[in-house]
Amino acid sequence: MFSIKKSLLAARAVPAQLPKFSGDAIVFGSAPNANVPTELLSNSTIVTANGSQVGIEEFGIDKPDFTFMRNNMDSGRQVDTETLEALRGKSTKHLIVMEGRSRSSTPEHHRSLDSLEKIGYVYDAFSVVSLGQMILLIDQITTGKRHRLVTKPLGSAGVRAIMASLYMGASRVIVAGISFVESGHQYSRSGLKRKHVEDDQVILQAMRSRGLDVISTDQSLADATGLRHWCDDTPNSVVSE
Repeated sequence: MFSIKKSLLAARAVPAQLPKFSGDAIVFGSAPNANVPTELLSNSTIVTANGSQVGIEEFGIDKPDFTFMRNNMDSGRQVDTETLEALRGKSTKHLIVMEGRSRSSTPEHHRSLDSLEKIGYVYDAFSVVSLGQMILLIDQITTGKRHRLVTKPLGSAGVRAIMASLYMGASRVIVAGISFVESGHQYSRSGLKRKHVEDDQVILQAMRSRGLDVISTDQSLADATGLRHWCDDTPNSVVSE
């Protein structure tokens, strides 16, 4: 079913103005037990989503190149409280806030920045992507076209970070820490159920169908979406666990 609201937002949106880069990107989702090809760590753009940058520390990375953050981190929900606590005192080179639908008179990215300031989270630069711009970006990456009527799901922050990385110029995206079988988040002990699984599957399958160079380091994700698995491309590669 078409969404009139999403269609109107996308129709009014101009393309997101985001920094460009080239080469490989590794996008870290928040699922526990991320695997990463060790030979890629030093030559790839490191991209995280919400609190997933906690997981890059075990690979010797202190500061991601880009961090995508959803807008409502001040909601008071358990997952948001845990995310903010995990990000306390950390930093990123470029913060990208993804706005949603809000009835508040305060711009959503201002609220997000205020929440991050309270926990001492530091960024060198930041950009904002409106909901309309994100819908437009998703349309471009998953179909290659701009549609008047929008039905596309938004997906999780991690999957949106994959699409945005391609939009920003990545020639290949390696996906780590996105799983349909692992419950919970790597920065939480509460084992909260993962959302967006169905939407993520639709989006990842669409990217696969378009032949976009997106590779999973997780075999179960590759099996569920048809994405290539890293070891299928490089059988002699070493994976850090």
